[in-house]
Amino acid sequence: MTLDYRILGNLEVWADGRLIDVGGPRQRRLIGALLLADGRPISADRLVEIVWLSDPPGRARNTLRTYVARARRALEVEGAAPLVTDSNGWSLQRDGDSLDSERFESLLSTARSMSADPVAALAALEEALGLWRGDALVEFDDEDWCVGEATRLNELRLIAEEERIDAMLGCGLFDDAIGELERFVNQHPLRDRPRGQQMLALYRAGRQVDAVRRYQEYRRYLDEEIGV
Repeated sequence: MTLDYRILGNLEVWADGRLIDVGGPRQRRLIGALLLADGRPISADRLVEIVWLSDPPGRARNTLRTYVARARRALEVEGAAPLVTDSNGWSLQRDGDSLDSERFESLLSTARSMSADPVAALAALEEALGLWRGDALVEFDDEDWCVGEATRLNELRLIAEEERIDAMLGCGLFDDAIGELERFVNQHPLRDRPRGQQMLALYRAGRQVDAVRRYQEYRRYLDEEIGV
């Protein structure tokens, strides 16, 4: 039995279809940080900074060991203990495909390799985007230890959504793409790529007048909002 780690949304750990209770916010922060370290050890001092964020208690290192012990027990599956202690600190050892963000990036790479086959690319992109349950590590909301990776993954999700629209256009799904783009443009009005996709989808659907109107609307928006 292997563990399935999920960070594309709230942190979750699953084993054989069962959601594991990994404890409260500090233990969850501990496990999240070890996951982002990708098997590399994190020192006790650094984990204290991550787990408490600010103003750790005087006996923080001792309390940290308690959190580590609880996390280790929670993650033990059929005798395997993925949370490892060594002279450099603690690390989390896992299978290569056990983290949802890595599966997402692998599927995105697969879709890009299928650019000549938009049907296959669309299927891979929909599978990739189906892994998301919300913003990456959303429960930790801009905490310093994870903000860089969360920002990178969230941006990659938007790019994958844009590439999915390209695949839909390649499959001739113009009306479906128009509906998707209406939502996407409303949520992300300053992203150029979906604006261009919207004009192209309307044009290919035989709605040339609407395509030009969208272009003019975007020109006005850029002028009025950011002076471009």
